Amino acid sequence: MVYNRLIDKQHFVHIASSRVEAERQRRYDIVYGNIAVAKRYVEIEGQLFEHLITLNAMIQEGASNKVRSQVEDDIISLMRDIDLIAESYPKIRAKGPYMFLMETMQEAGMRVSRELHNYNKLLFEYNVFCRMFPFNLFAHLSGFREEDFFETVHGANMAPAFLQLIK
Repeated sequence: MVYNRLIDKQHFVHIASSRVEAERQRRYDIVYGNIAVAKRYVEIEGQLFEHLITLNAMIQEGASNKVRSQVEDDIISLMRDIDLIAESYPKIRAKGPYMFLMETMQEAGMRVSRELHNYNKLLFEYNVFCRMFPFNLFAHLSGFREEDFFETVHGANMAPAFLQLIK
């Protein structure tokens, strides 16, 4: 009975550890993926404004319809591109690309934090169980040992710096 409880507790600790790593990988994937999306959105937005300024200048200078038509076609194409991004990521249009990124990073960090908390809680319960009498006798004889709490090298577990990534 004690052996089975030790196995259960150890198993839950290993599951929690795997979930922490999965969330860290998820955070990495989401942050870098969304940075690419936000960069593309800003790039398209910049091109769109440049084309609108060019079109306005052409209209004021009295450029031919053929030349203006080409710029208008480019604007329509850019609008389609920006709409595709906005449809896939509705928050990017509502809040702007930088707020979108900051919220994404914050949410991903919170998920990692929640999983770390769960891991440390389960590990604490497991370690206490391994130290309590008479369970410690069974644990020692069965090869169960206390495990270390999750620790990182300073900065290794940090989310990427926002301003460095958008350059």
